[in-house]
Amino acid sequence: TGTSGQYPDTITEGGVTYSFTGWYNEADKLIPESEWDYKPSDDELRDGTVNFNARYVRAEENLTITKNVTGNMYNANDRFRFTVTYGTETMSMTLGKDESWTTSVPNGTVVTIKEESNSYTFSVKVKTPSTLNPTVDNGNKSLSFTMPNEDVSVVINNDKTVTVDTGVLLDSLPYVLILALVAVGGVLFVRKRHNRDDV
Repeated sequence: TGTSGQYPDTITEGGVTYSFTGWYNEADKLIPESEWDYKPSDDELRDGTVNFNARYVRAEENLTITKNVTGNMYNANDRFRFTVTYGTETMSMTLGKDESWTTSVPNGTVVTIKEESNSYTFSVKVKTPSTLNPTVDNGNKSLSFTMPNEDVSVVINNDKTVTVDTGVLLDSLPYVLILALVAVGGVLFVRKRHNRDDV
């Protein structure tokens, strides 16, 4: 009897936002808007009291991962495998250069993103939000953070840069040996030709 009061669309507890999903009866069944006014069953009326529950679930935000590849030796056809873990959920995907992947993640959960790549260096840039400060392990090619009450977008960069030798150092031992062999060959050739001319 009486009024049910006002129930907000979202509530925040302990830094985590929850969204209202609807009213549930004593059998834990969602009562759609079309069924109000609700007529309780005989079982619900048996004890003289009918209970309804306003259910809130943890709100979800979008997580977007974008792949970037740089360097003078990267292969444009290379693809990179990722594993994203949060709570009891684990998802895997592969991304190529300039490709993106988006999923929904409950806010307040710890997210871990790990990449599998062998010959590329690993670095992370946070696009949004500016306040996000993930823990990055470059050696293990992973990052982790707590999902905030807003969308997260990160760019994972892989670089393969090789230093190209643009000059010949003549004072290095291999080049000295090569020049010595060329000089000896030249002397032998000249001597053989000289001997042939004397015949």
